[in-house]
Amino acid sequence: MPSPTDSDKLLRSETFVQMGVQVDTFRKLLEFGLATAIAQYYGNVQEGLAFADDVVHLFKGLERPLMHESNMQADRDMLMYSWVPRRDWEWDRSTQMPKARTPAPNRVFTVTVRPFPQEDEYRVAGIVLHWGWKDEDSMLRGAPVDPKERFSTKVWSKRK
Repeated sequence: MPSPTDSDKLLRSETFVQMGVQVDTFRKLLEFGLATAIAQYYGNVQEGLAFADDVVHLFKGLERPLMHESNMQADRDMLMYSWVPRRDWEWDRSTQMPKARTPAPNRVFTVTVRPFPQEDEYRVAGIVLHWGWKDEDSMLRGAPVDPKERFSTKVWSKRK
């Protein structure tokens, strides 16, 4: 993922930081039959920013209460990346590989991240909590609907 602290306006892979995923995430997705979500992780979260069509946005702070462990104000720290990928991914598990498909129009892909106070010993800067499609804002291309209502601040917007 692009670094939250990089102020450059261009999307450059050398400024990316590593984000982790909890160990149980994929097991739970399979348990609930959500194989497409796994395909979307590998296709859009892990690799997808390299294939973003135009602009990527980073927002900080959710405009709704969120608690994490003893942090009663975890909503303030949350990050959300959003962009329009060139592809979506579908996997019904009847084949070994997911199938690429054209994304639905007027939709953006979002990734919600809880950043760590500092990178861990493996250089991981945060943990991916959720990913998926949302309706696109009519005024800000590549952003989910009503970003000013959903997030405290827009950290940056980057172009390819």
